[in-house]
Amino acid sequence: MVDMNTPEVGFYKRKLVKHGPFVAARIYIIPGDRNELGELESDDIWCCEVDGEQRDPWDQWTWLTGNEITEAQYNYMRASADWDRENDPDSPFANPKQPIDISKTKSLF
Repeated sequence: MVDMNTPEVGFYKRKLVKHGPFVAARIYIIPGDRNELGELESDDIWCCEVDGEQRDPWDQWTWLTGNEITEAQYNYMRASADWDRENDPDSPFANPKQPIDISKTKSLF
């Protein structure tokens, strides 16, 4: 059972707005410093990235839980969003904070 109060390290997807595209997210930990005896001298740092932007992992956890993806999917989503921002600025993936407007989406054919 998932603890809704404690984030879990992993790869996720979420929407930034209703009717928006999914964006990649990840929660990870930067290990704290240890002395030569292996004793912890500073706390671990919990980190979260959502669509490449740093966010608070505890604030994001309720949006991320239940939306796990693989690391390969995370890498693909990040690379695809970066490509769209550079090469197709009208793509919904280049503007994930905007709802998708089907009437403005390019036809596939």
